Amino acid sequence: MEKGELSREAFMQDILKITGTIVDRAKNYTEDTIPGDYATLKTPCPSCGAVVKENYRRFACTQCEFSISKVPGGRAFEVPEVETLLTECELPLLDGFRSKMGRPFAAVLRLSKENKLEFDFGQGNEDDEAEFDFSDQESIGPCPKCAASVYEIPTHYVCEKAVGPAKNCELSLGKNDIAAAH
Repeated sequence: MEKGELSREAFMQDILKITGTIVDRAKNYTEDTIPGDYATLKTPCPSCGAVVKENYRRFACTQCEFSISKVPGGRAFEVPEVETLLTECELPLLDGFRSKMGRPFAAVLRLSKENKLEFDFGQGNEDDEAEFDFSDQESIGPCPKCAASVYEIPTHYVCEKAVGPAKNCELSLGKNDIAAAH
């Protein structure tokens, strides 16, 4: 059509024919997965020790029910990230996630004791009674709620009295929330 060798009508008929073929193939596809060049991980399954393979949507164990999404929070995993996650049960702070409302966020990813993928936004675990040690950090200023010191952690700015077993302040500001406000 670009070189004037095909009429618009003939071009549109070809497009219609190709589209029909693609739709028919999709409707009549009977396989369990979509063919592709998928990875076989070197790191064994954290649940049973078997081989973990990538498929169209997930990284899944070949022997048990373990699997994790390839695109948690709208961010696609790289194979080396999954290898690290399975080995260390945690990935350091990663950017590039999107909330259901489309807002960007950063988080640490962890495998729970049940080997489920979890986001950690620096809020801590309610069962975690460990004291936070800010002695090697410099305060970024006083807390506007209680006047205690505020410190920077990977995903938040937090009042020293908003963490640990003796929590008595609520100040915790996500870094992405602050960036979005500017």
